[in-house]
Amino acid sequence: MDSGYQDILPYIRPRAGDLGWLGLLMASLIIALLAGALLTYLTTGWRRRRRTRLAFFAAATERHLSIPQTTMLYDLSRRHRMHDPLLLLTSLKIFDDHAGRLAADGGDRTRLNALGAVRRRLGFDRPTVEQRFYTTRTLAPGQKLMVWPNGLQRGFIQCVVVGRDERAITAVPLRRDDDELLSQLQAGEKIKVRFWRDGDTEYRFRTDILEFQPHTTSVRIRHAEELERVQQRDFYRIHVDIHVRLYALPLGIEDIDPERVASVATDVLEADLMDLSGGGLSVFLPGPAPRKAEIVIDPAYEGVFPFAGAHLLIVDQQRHGDGWHVRLQFAELPAAVRDDLVAAIFDYELSASR
Repeated sequence: MDSGYQDILPYIRPRAGDLGWLGLLMASLIIALLAGALLTYLTTGWRRRRRTRLAFFAAATERHLSIPQTTMLYDLSRRHRMHDPLLLLTSLKIFDDHAGRLAADGGDRTRLNALGAVRRRLGFDRPTVEQRFYTTRTLAPGQKLMVWPNGLQRGFIQCVVVGRDERAITAVPLRRDDDELLSQLQAGEKIKVRFWRDGDTEYRFRTDILEFQPHTTSVRIRHAEELERVQQRDFYRIHVDIHVRLYALPLGIEDIDPERVASVATDVLEADLMDLSGGGLSVFLPGPAPRKAEIVIDPAYEGVFPFAGAHLLIVDQQRHGDGWHVRLQFAELPAAVRDDLVAAIFDYELSASR
């Protein structure tokens, strides 16, 4: 190596522990950038939370909630780490989810009562018919329930809701004969419940008994956090043995005058009703039902079920023994008629189980 470089080597050789002014400058810039990024993150988060809080309190004020009620809801949203707390004020499903979590966590009675007051103020205690039920916390007093102790399919107890809070439903039997059966229910016993909501559809759920109150012959039923909304094919179905006359009308006929049904019918079917639900029925016929026809129940029928004159669609038919098993579905049954039909079905089953 040329000896001429030896004089400058001490100046360019790295020295451990000595960054020099340039190294210190770079380190300072990196620390400043990290500190600035952290400060920006914290400031942005604080501003976002502040805007959310102001928007939440403004929306709650528009809905006539008091400051303590608003603060309780906002604290609930923070505790449950909600991304959008405003949904607590506008969505029944979100409100039920978080109110249910609070009750399941064993909230004190005062807090749960305050939450119930908020529910009433927001209108979540009596949702419109267009709004489906998500939990049993929206069941109003007067709602009838069909309760099956120990999961039995028959022998249900028909009860009516007389009270409700954020923890449970209070129900009493409709029939005096059911007092003894209801008194046999023990705390913790599993039950199945079904109910029909006027203008909507049928719901069912599973839960358990919180307590039995002998002095009022009532039970407190734990709220169900999930309700199954029953489709027409799953409506509660009963087995019956009733004769009914069906008329087969030409296709395309609508709004037929009940007095003219027999005169325009292309065929008269004498059927034995086998089972019935709010969505349809099954009958036994000596021969197959005509496929290309409108099926109408005899408008003059005066039995226990209010389906006289109802239009039916053929779902399926199969040969069975010396006849045909035909399944039919109600077509555009008015809501009021369906409500009356479901009520009659439950009353019939209740009477038959006694």
